[in-house]
Amino acid sequence: MIFEFPKMTFRKHLSTLLFVVLIMHFANFIIIPILPVLLSVDKGLSPSKIGYIIGIGFLTFQVGSIIGGLISDRIGRKITLVIGSAIEVIAYIGFGISNSYMFFLLFQILNGIGSGIYAPTIKAAIAEHASESIDMKTTAFSLRGIAANLGIALGGLLPFLIIGLSFTAYFFISAAVYLGLLFISLLFIPNSCVRNNTYGYTSLKNYLKIINNKSFIIFSAKSISVWAVYSQLSILLPLRATAIFNNGKIVGGIWTITSIIVVLFQTTITRRIIRKISLLSAISWGTIVMGIGIFLIGYSNTYIFLLFSATIFIIGEMLSTPTIDSIVSELADNDNIGAYFSVANITYGLGTALGSFISGRIIGIYGIYSSVPWNIFLILSILVGVIVYIFRKKIIVQKNRTIPIK
Repeated sequence: MIFEFPKMTFRKHLSTLLFVVLIMHFANFIIIPILPVLLSVDKGLSPSKIGYIIGIGFLTFQVGSIIGGLISDRIGRKITLVIGSAIEVIAYIGFGISNSYMFFLLFQILNGIGSGIYAPTIKAAIAEHASESIDMKTTAFSLRGIAANLGIALGGLLPFLIIGLSFTAYFFISAAVYLGLLFISLLFIPNSCVRNNTYGYTSLKNYLKIINNKSFIIFSAKSISVWAVYSQLSILLPLRATAIFNNGKIVGGIWTITSIIVVLFQTTITRRIIRKISLLSAISWGTIVMGIGIFLIGYSNTYIFLLFSATIFIIGEMLSTPTIDSIVSELADNDNIGAYFSVANITYGLGTALGSFISGRIIGIYGIYSSVPWNIFLILSILVGVIVYIFRKKIIVQKNRTIPIK
Protein backbone atom coordinates (compact mmCIF):
# COMPACT_ATOMS: atom_id res chain seq x y z
CA MET A 1 0.00 0.00 0.00
CA ILE A 2 1.22 3.51 -0.81
CA PHE A 3 -0.49 4.86 2.26
CA GLU A 4 -2.56 3.46 5.07
CA PHE A 5 -4.72 4.59 7.93
CA PRO A 6 -4.31 3.17 11.43
CA LYS A 7 -6.02 0.02 12.57
CA MET A 8 -6.43 1.52 16.01
CA THR A 9 -9.83 0.89 17.53
CA PHE A 10 -11.71 4.16 17.55
CA ARG A 11 -13.52 5.24 20.65
CA LYS A 12 -16.42 7.58 20.27
CA HIS A 13 -14.84 10.41 22.24
CA LEU A 14 -11.42 10.12 20.58
CA SER A 15 -13.08 10.34 17.16
CA THR A 16 -14.95 13.45 18.29
CA LEU A 17 -11.74 15.06 19.55
CA LEU A 18 -9.99 14.41 16.23
CA PHE A 19 -12.96 15.92 14.39
CA VAL A 20 -12.71 18.99 16.64
CA VAL A 21 -9.00 19.28 15.78
CA LEU A 22 -9.84 19.20 12.06
CA ILE A 23 -12.57 21.84 12.29
CA MET A 24 -10.52 24.07 14.59
CA HIS A 25 -7.64 24.17 12.10
CA PHE A 26 -10.09 24.72 9.26
CA ALA A 27 -11.49 27.79 11.04
CA ASN A 28 -8.06 29.19 11.86
CA PHE A 29 -6.52 28.65 8.44
CA ILE A 30 -9.32 30.43 6.65
CA ILE A 31 -7.72 33.50 8.21
CA ILE A 32 -4.04 32.83 8.96
CA PRO A 33 -2.63 32.65 5.38
CA ILE A 34 -4.46 35.78 4.20
CA LEU A 35 -4.54 37.93 7.35
CA PRO A 36 -1.57 40.13 6.30
CA VAL A 37 -3.15 40.67 2.88
CA LEU A 38 -6.55 41.56 4.36
CA LEU A 39 -5.06 44.03 6.83
CA SER A 40 -2.85 45.62 4.20
CA VAL A 41 -5.16 45.79 1.19
CA ASP A 42 -8.56 46.19 2.85
CA LYS A 43 -7.56 48.21 5.91
CA GLY A 44 -4.45 49.97 4.68
CA LEU A 45 -2.28 49.06 7.67
CA SER A 46 1.48 49.37 7.41
CA PRO A 47 3.70 46.27 7.55
CA SER A 48 4.95 47.27 11.01
CA LYS A 49 1.41 47.48 12.40
CA ILE A 50 0.52 44.16 10.81
CA GLY A 51 3.61 42.67 12.45
CA TYR A 52 2.52 43.99 15.85
CA ILE A 53 -0.96 42.50 15.40
CA ILE A 54 0.38 39.06 14.47
CA GLY A 55 3.04 39.24 17.19
CA ILE A 56 0.59 40.10 19.96
CA GLY A 57 -1.43 37.03 19.04
CA PHE A 58 1.66 34.87 19.39
CA LEU A 59 2.43 36.30 22.84
CA THR A 60 -1.10 35.93 24.17
CA PHE A 61 -1.22 32.37 22.84
CA GLN A 62 1.32 31.55 25.55
CA VAL A 63 -0.89 33.20 28.16
CA GLY A 64 -3.85 31.16 26.91
CA SER A 65 -1.79 27.97 27.17
CA ILE A 66 -1.12 28.59 30.86
CA ILE A 67 -4.79 29.39 31.45
CA GLY A 68 -5.86 26.28 29.55
CA GLY A 69 -3.55 24.09 31.59
CA LEU A 70 -4.76 25.59 34.85
CA ILE A 71 -8.49 25.37 34.26
CA SER A 72 -8.76 22.19 32.18
CA ASP A 73 -7.31 20.06 34.98
CA ARG A 74 -9.62 21.79 37.45
CA ILE A 75 -12.99 22.16 35.71
CA GLY A 76 -12.61 19.57 32.94
CA ARG A 77 -11.83 19.42 29.22
CA LYS A 78 -15.36 20.04 27.98
CA ILE A 79 -15.93 23.29 29.85
CA THR A 80 -12.45 24.54 28.95
CA LEU A 81 -13.04 23.87 25.24
CA VAL A 82 -16.40 25.64 25.45
CA ILE A 83 -14.68 28.67 27.01
CA GLY A 84 -12.00 28.64 24.31
CA SER A 85 -14.64 28.41 21.56
CA ALA A 86 -16.63 31.31 23.04
CA ILE A 87 -13.53 33.51 23.17
CA GLU A 88 -12.71 32.67 19.54
CA VAL A 89 -16.26 33.52 18.42
CA ILE A 90 -16.02 36.93 20.08
CA ALA A 91 -12.51 37.51 18.69
CA TYR A 92 -13.40 36.71 15.07
CA ILE A 93 -16.64 38.70 15.12
CA GLY A 94 -14.76 41.60 16.65
CA PHE A 95 -12.09 41.37 13.97
CA GLY A 96 -14.71 41.38 11.26
CA ILE A 97 -16.45 44.57 12.44
CA SER A 98 -13.33 46.51 13.43
CA ASN A 99 -11.77 49.35 11.48
CA SER A 100 -9.33 50.63 14.10
CA TYR A 101 -5.78 49.44 14.62
CA MET A 102 -6.31 49.40 18.39
CA PHE A 103 -9.40 47.21 18.05
CA PHE A 104 -7.50 44.82 15.80
CA LEU A 105 -4.89 44.52 18.54
CA LEU A 106 -7.59 43.97 21.17
CA PHE A 107 -9.36 41.19 19.29
CA GLN A 108 -6.07 39.56 18.29
CA ILE A 109 -5.24 39.39 22.00
CA LEU A 110 -8.52 37.53 22.54
CA ASN A 111 -7.78 35.33 19.54
CA GLY A 112 -4.38 34.37 20.96
CA ILE A 113 -5.85 33.58 24.38
CA GLY A 114 -8.67 31.50 22.90
CA SER A 115 -6.30 29.50 20.68
CA GLY A 116 -3.91 29.02 23.58
CA ILE A 117 -6.66 27.65 25.81
CA TYR A 118 -7.61 25.16 23.10
CA ALA A 119 -4.19 23.70 22.35
CA PRO A 120 -3.11 22.02 25.62
CA THR A 121 -6.68 21.06 26.46
CA ILE A 122 -7.31 19.11 23.27
CA LYS A 123 -3.92 17.38 23.50
CA ALA A 124 -4.52 16.41 27.11
CA ALA A 125 -7.93 15.00 26.22
CA ILE A 126 -6.47 12.96 23.34
CA ALA A 127 -3.76 11.57 25.65
CA GLU A 128 -6.43 10.52 28.17
CA HIS A 129 -8.40 8.60 25.57
CA ALA A 130 -5.33 6.78 24.23
CA SER A 131 -3.58 6.00 27.50
CA GLU A 132 -3.12 2.22 27.23
CA SER A 133 0.43 2.37 25.82
CA ILE A 134 2.99 4.67 24.28
CA ASP A 135 2.29 3.12 20.86
CA MET A 136 -1.38 3.98 21.27
CA LYS A 137 -0.51 7.56 22.18
CA THR A 138 1.89 7.89 19.25
CA THR A 139 -0.83 6.63 16.91
CA ALA A 140 -3.38 9.00 18.43
CA PHE A 141 -1.11 12.01 18.03
CA SER A 142 -0.29 10.94 14.48
CA LEU A 143 -4.02 10.95 13.82
CA ARG A 144 -4.20 14.38 15.42
CA GLY A 145 -1.55 15.54 12.93
CA ILE A 146 -3.58 14.10 10.07
CA ALA A 147 -6.74 15.83 11.27
CA ALA A 148 -4.93 19.15 11.76
CA ASN A 149 -3.36 19.09 8.31
CA LEU A 150 -6.62 18.14 6.64
CA GLY A 151 -8.18 21.18 8.33
CA ILE A 152 -5.27 23.36 7.22
CA ALA A 153 -5.61 22.15 3.64
CA LEU A 154 -9.36 22.83 3.54
CA GLY A 155 -9.10 26.18 5.31
CA GLY A 156 -6.28 27.41 3.08
CA LEU A 157 -8.27 26.56 -0.04
CA LEU A 158 -11.44 28.43 0.94
CA PRO A 159 -10.25 32.01 0.23
CA PHE A 160 -9.05 30.92 -3.22
CA LEU A 161 -12.16 28.92 -4.11
CA ILE A 162 -14.62 31.61 -3.02
CA ILE A 163 -13.49 34.81 -4.68
CA GLY A 164 -14.77 38.26 -3.86
CA LEU A 165 -15.68 37.85 -0.20
CA SER A 166 -15.50 41.00 1.89
CA PHE A 167 -13.05 41.50 4.76
CA THR A 168 -15.85 40.89 7.24
CA ALA A 169 -17.09 37.67 5.61
CA TYR A 170 -13.91 35.68 6.22
CA PHE A 171 -14.00 36.39 9.95
CA PHE A 172 -17.72 35.73 10.24
CA ILE A 173 -17.23 32.31 8.61
CA SER A 174 -14.53 31.42 11.14
CA ALA A 175 -16.72 32.72 13.99
CA ALA A 176 -19.62 30.55 12.79
CA VAL A 177 -17.36 27.48 12.66
CA TYR A 178 -16.19 28.09 16.22
CA LEU A 179 -19.78 28.53 17.34
CA GLY A 180 -20.43 25.06 15.93
CA LEU A 181 -17.40 23.75 17.83
CA LEU A 182 -18.81 25.24 21.01
CA PHE A 183 -21.97 23.12 20.70
CA ILE A 184 -20.00 20.02 19.63
CA SER A 185 -17.81 20.34 22.73
CA LEU A 186 -20.82 20.95 24.95
CA LEU A 187 -22.84 18.00 23.65
CA PHE A 188 -20.34 15.31 22.68
CA ILE A 189 -17.13 15.66 24.72
CA PRO A 190 -17.00 14.25 28.26
CA ASN A 191 -15.92 16.65 30.98
CA SER A 192 -13.00 14.50 32.11
CA CYS A 193 -10.13 15.83 34.17
CA VAL A 194 -8.10 12.71 34.82
CA ARG A 195 -8.54 9.07 33.88
CA ASN A 196 -10.58 8.18 36.94
CA ASN A 197 -12.72 11.30 36.47
CA THR A 198 -11.90 12.63 39.93
CA TYR A 199 -11.64 16.34 39.81
CA GLY A 200 -8.24 17.28 41.08
CA TYR A 201 -6.90 20.53 39.70
CA THR A 202 -3.71 22.18 38.62
CA SER A 203 -2.57 25.17 40.64
CA LEU A 204 0.45 27.36 40.17
CA LYS A 205 2.20 25.12 42.71
CA ASN A 206 1.67 22.20 40.36
CA TYR A 207 3.54 24.09 37.67
CA LEU A 208 6.44 24.51 40.09
CA LYS A 209 6.38 20.76 40.73
CA ILE A 210 7.01 20.20 37.03
CA ILE A 211 10.47 21.62 37.60
CA ASN A 212 11.27 18.51 39.66
CA ASN A 213 10.56 16.29 36.66
CA LYS A 214 14.11 16.35 35.34
CA SER A 215 13.35 14.25 32.28
CA PHE A 216 10.60 16.66 31.24
CA ILE A 217 12.83 19.69 31.79
CA ILE A 218 15.65 18.17 29.75
CA PHE A 219 13.25 17.19 26.99
CA SER A 220 11.65 20.66 27.00
CA ALA A 221 15.06 22.28 26.60
CA LYS A 222 15.77 20.04 23.61
CA SER A 223 12.36 20.60 22.06
CA ILE A 224 12.89 24.39 22.02
CA SER A 225 15.68 23.87 19.49
CA VAL A 226 13.59 21.40 17.48
CA TRP A 227 10.70 23.88 17.30
CA ALA A 228 13.16 26.58 16.20
CA VAL A 229 14.01 24.41 13.18
CA TYR A 230 10.31 23.64 12.63
CA SER A 231 9.43 27.36 12.47
CA GLN A 232 11.65 27.99 9.45
CA LEU A 233 9.20 26.74 6.82
CA SER A 234 6.49 29.31 7.48
CA ILE A 235 9.04 32.13 7.36
CA LEU A 236 11.49 31.13 4.64
CA LEU A 237 9.15 29.48 2.15
CA PRO A 238 7.09 32.66 1.53
CA LEU A 239 10.27 34.77 1.40
CA ARG A 240 11.85 32.49 -1.19
CA ALA A 241 8.64 32.25 -3.23
CA THR A 242 8.29 36.04 -3.27
CA ALA A 243 11.92 36.44 -4.31
CA ILE A 244 11.62 33.94 -7.16
CA PHE A 245 8.12 34.64 -8.48
CA ASN A 246 7.39 38.09 -7.01
CA ASN A 247 4.22 36.53 -5.62
CA GLY A 248 4.10 35.03 -2.14
CA LYS A 249 0.48 33.92 -2.56
CA ILE A 250 1.49 30.78 -4.46
CA VAL A 251 2.68 29.39 -1.14
CA GLY A 252 -0.96 28.69 -0.31
CA GLY A 253 -1.02 25.94 -2.91
CA ILE A 254 2.14 24.41 -1.47
CA TRP A 255 0.64 24.44 2.04
CA THR A 256 -2.44 22.64 0.74
CA ILE A 257 -0.45 19.98 -1.10
CA THR A 258 1.91 19.32 1.81
CA SER A 259 -1.01 19.13 4.22
CA ILE A 260 -2.62 16.48 2.02
CA ILE A 261 0.69 14.59 2.04
CA VAL A 262 0.58 14.55 5.83
CA VAL A 263 -3.01 13.28 5.75
CA LEU A 264 -2.06 10.43 3.43
CA PHE A 265 1.30 9.37 4.81
CA GLN A 266 1.52 10.29 8.51
CA THR A 267 0.22 6.91 9.65
CA THR A 268 2.54 5.04 7.29
CA ILE A 269 5.56 6.91 8.67
CA THR A 270 4.38 6.26 12.22
CA ARG A 271 3.94 2.53 11.65
CA ARG A 272 6.96 1.83 9.46
CA ILE A 273 9.56 4.23 10.84
CA ILE A 274 8.73 5.80 14.21
CA ARG A 275 7.69 2.52 15.85
CA LYS A 276 10.84 0.76 14.64
CA ILE A 277 13.26 3.22 16.23
CA SER A 278 13.33 5.05 19.55
CA LEU A 279 11.12 8.13 19.86
CA LEU A 280 14.09 10.42 20.51
CA SER A 281 15.82 9.01 17.42
CA ALA A 282 12.72 9.81 15.36
CA ILE A 283 12.86 13.43 16.56
CA SER A 284 16.60 13.57 15.83
CA TRP A 285 16.26 12.29 12.26
CA GLY A 286 13.15 14.39 11.70
CA THR A 287 15.02 17.56 12.68
CA ILE A 288 17.85 16.78 10.28
CA VAL A 289 15.39 16.07 7.44
CA MET A 290 13.62 19.40 8.13
CA GLY A 291 17.00 21.10 7.86
CA ILE A 292 17.64 19.43 4.50
CA GLY A 293 14.26 20.69 3.28
CA ILE A 294 15.08 24.26 4.29
CA PHE A 295 18.50 23.95 2.63
CA LEU A 296 16.86 22.85 -0.64
CA ILE A 297 14.34 25.71 -0.49
CA GLY A 298 17.30 28.11 -0.66
CA TYR A 299 18.36 26.58 -3.97
CA SER A 300 14.86 26.30 -5.46
CA ASN A 301 14.24 28.30 -8.62
CA THR A 302 11.08 26.65 -9.93
CA TYR A 303 7.68 25.97 -8.41
CA ILE A 304 8.12 22.19 -8.71
CA PHE A 305 11.47 22.21 -6.93
CA LEU A 306 10.08 24.53 -4.26
CA LEU A 307 7.21 22.08 -3.70
CA PHE A 308 9.68 19.17 -3.60
CA SER A 309 11.80 20.98 -0.99
CA ALA A 310 8.77 21.73 1.16
CA THR A 311 7.76 18.06 0.92
CA ILE A 312 11.16 16.98 2.22
CA PHE A 313 10.66 19.34 5.16
CA ILE A 314 7.19 17.91 5.80
CA ILE A 315 8.60 14.37 5.98
CA GLY A 316 10.86 15.56 8.77
CA GLU A 317 7.91 17.24 10.46
CA MET A 318 5.92 13.99 10.32
CA LEU A 319 8.76 12.23 12.13
CA SER A 320 9.12 14.88 14.82
CA THR A 321 5.90 16.62 15.83
CA PRO A 322 3.58 13.72 16.79
CA THR A 323 6.52 12.08 18.54
CA ILE A 324 7.09 15.17 20.70
CA ASP A 325 3.45 15.14 21.81
CA SER A 326 3.63 11.43 22.60
CA ILE A 327 6.73 11.88 24.75
CA VAL A 328 5.14 14.79 26.64
CA SER A 329 2.13 12.62 27.46
CA GLU A 330 4.43 9.87 28.75
CA LEU A 331 6.56 12.21 30.86
CA ALA A 332 3.53 13.91 32.37
CA ASP A 333 1.95 13.23 35.74
CA ASN A 334 -1.52 11.97 34.78
CA ASP A 335 -3.21 14.16 37.39
CA ASN A 336 -1.71 17.31 35.83
CA ILE A 337 -1.41 16.37 32.18
CA GLY A 338 -3.05 19.63 31.06
CA ALA A 339 -0.34 21.59 32.85
CA TYR A 340 2.36 19.57 31.12
CA PHE A 341 0.89 20.24 27.71
CA SER A 342 0.54 23.94 28.49
CA VAL A 343 4.24 24.07 29.40
CA ALA A 344 5.01 22.10 26.23
CA ASN A 345 3.12 24.77 24.27
CA ILE A 346 5.26 27.43 25.91
CA THR A 347 8.41 25.64 24.75
CA TYR A 348 6.84 25.54 21.28
CA GLY A 349 6.28 29.28 21.47
CA LEU A 350 9.80 29.99 22.71
CA GLY A 351 11.28 27.77 20.02
CA THR A 352 9.33 29.30 17.16
CA ALA A 353 10.11 32.81 18.42
CA LEU A 354 13.80 31.93 18.62
CA GLY A 355 13.72 30.39 15.15
CA SER A 356 11.92 33.41 13.70
CA PHE A 357 14.44 35.82 15.21
CA ILE A 358 17.45 33.83 14.02
CA SER A 359 16.20 33.28 10.47
CA GLY A 360 15.11 36.90 10.12
CA ARG A 361 18.51 38.16 11.25
CA ILE A 362 20.44 35.75 9.03
CA ILE A 363 18.37 36.58 5.94
CA GLY A 364 18.66 40.28 6.79
CA ILE A 365 22.45 40.07 6.94
CA TYR A 366 23.19 37.83 3.96
CA GLY A 367 20.10 38.24 1.76
CA ILE A 368 17.61 35.77 0.34
CA TYR A 369 19.72 35.02 -2.77
CA SER A 370 22.97 34.19 -0.96
CA SER A 371 23.87 30.56 -0.32
CA VAL A 372 25.25 31.40 3.13
CA PRO A 373 21.92 31.47 5.06
CA TRP A 374 20.80 28.11 3.72
CA ASN A 375 24.13 26.49 4.59
CA ILE A 376 23.85 27.92 8.11
CA PHE A 377 20.30 26.59 8.49
CA LEU A 378 21.43 23.12 7.41
CA ILE A 379 24.39 23.08 9.80
CA LEU A 380 22.29 24.28 12.75
CA SER A 381 19.57 21.70 12.03
CA ILE A 382 22.09 18.86 11.87
CA LEU A 383 23.66 20.11 15.10
CA VAL A 384 20.27 20.12 16.88
CA GLY A 385 19.45 16.64 15.57
CA VAL A 386 22.80 15.24 16.71
CA ILE A 387 22.43 16.78 20.19
CA VAL A 388 18.96 15.27 20.59
CA TYR A 389 20.33 11.87 19.55
CA ILE A 390 23.39 11.97 21.80
CA PHE A 391 21.41 12.88 24.92
CA ARG A 392 18.40 10.64 24.21
CA LYS A 393 19.22 8.34 27.16
CA LYS A 394 18.66 11.24 29.57
CA ILE A 395 14.90 11.09 28.97
CA ILE A 396 13.20 8.72 31.42
CA VAL A 397 9.42 8.58 31.68
CA GLN A 398 7.48 8.33 34.91
CA LYS A 399 7.29 5.08 36.90
CA ASN A 400 10.87 4.23 35.85
CA ARG A 401 9.84 3.31 32.32
CA THR A 402 12.45 4.37 29.81
CA ILE A 403 11.47 5.35 26.32
CA PRO A 404 12.67 2.51 24.05
CA ILE A 405 16.20 3.02 22.74
CA LYS A 406 17.42 0.91 19.85
